[in-house]
Amino acid sequence: MRISPLIASVLAAALPAAIALAAAAAAADQSARRESVIETSATVESVDQQTREVRLRAPDGRTLAVVAGPGVSNLPELEAGDVVRVAYYESVAARLDDPRAACADRQQAYLARLDVTPMPSEQKNAYLGSITGGFQGCMAQQANPWQQIERKLPLRTAQQETPPQPQAGGGASKTVVVAPMSESGESPEVFGANTVDMVVEFVSYDASSGVAAVKTPDGVVRSFRVNPAMRDFAAARRPGDRVAIEATNAAAISIAKTGG
Repeated sequence: MRISPLIASVLAAALPAAIALAAAAAAADQSARRESVIETSATVESVDQQTREVRLRAPDGRTLAVVAGPGVSNLPELEAGDVVRVAYYESVAARLDDPRAACADRQQAYLARLDVTPMPSEQKNAYLGSITGGFQGCMAQQANPWQQIERKLPLRTAQQETPPQPQAGGGASKTVVVAPMSESGESPEVFGANTVDMVVEFVSYDASSGVAAVKTPDGVVRSFRVNPAMRDFAAARRPGDRVAIEATNAAAISIAKTGG
């Protein structure tokens, strides 16, 4: 298939962005592997049985949203108002960026991937439309605007993904690894965590802990441990700034009722 000089020049410019995105994804995995398990008591605010997201209210009033891993077998028993003890891997922000730059970089990265992926011209045109739609959704502050094109044309390489892992109780995952590495260098039992990729409102940043708080489009304030490479950027933000974030959601290992 022949490609016009204009498209070819756009694709050529996109290659550095694709490399940068791959590096950010690898950094996310490395940062996540270093995090330890956090345990806390909280009150259940809502449970989504389909997505397995549990929203919790900590004693200090903070909202915590976690994705229940396959090992959380009692999820159907949880209800709003339950007081629980939860153990989870914290959220890790791999990338924080200016929204327009982040959206444009991601668009160019998909264009670069499309250029090296053989397919019929009709299919390629459809993918171009999905990439354009993703960019528009990104700029409109939609949650996970690249989800459609990512399923068709993933940017992550096989080395940056977790192969399907059988879990107790059935099920498998193929997303970002959030389990820390053991001293021997081997991963303990691992499971997948959903990823967040959206434009959010910056709330605060604690330089001593490296944790940033942001407000997502659905109005929920969430906290993420920021990748060390992104901490200078986070420290320079002010409340109310719009930032693009790419991160893993907090992933729960266990959620046990305490009875209050």
